[in-house]
Amino acid sequence: MSLAPLMRLHAAMAAPYALALLFAPTWLCGLLSPHPLGIAGVEVARLFGAATALVTCVAWIGAGLDDRRAQRRLAAALLLYMVLGTGISLAGQLGGAWGPLGWSNVAVYGVLALAYARRLRGR
Repeated sequence: MSLAPLMRLHAAMAAPYALALLFAPTWLCGLLSPHPLGIAGVEVARLFGAATALVTCVAWIGAGLDDRRAQRRLAAALLLYMVLGTGISLAGQLGGAWGPLGWSNVAVYGVLALAYARRLRGR
């Protein structure tokens, strides 16, 4: 798989997550965590939804770029985001912030990080 299909897959996976965080943060976080969000948590989740919508756009636009160098730069930025997301979600999971479904976050971030790293390394 080259960068373009990976970026399209990433965008397709991120879009529903972004929408759920924007419009139903309590529901989504309730699936992933036994802890209540509270008012501030709902607003932070919505902000994360907006950031995830941006990631969706960057991945989708990056997939359509003809300039390979620009596409690789966007993929490198997405790789950094995936590495950070893996670490943050793993720390939260091990710290008890998330329930059993929280492992899905660790898995998705980790798999996408590995996929981006592999594609970028392979040139």
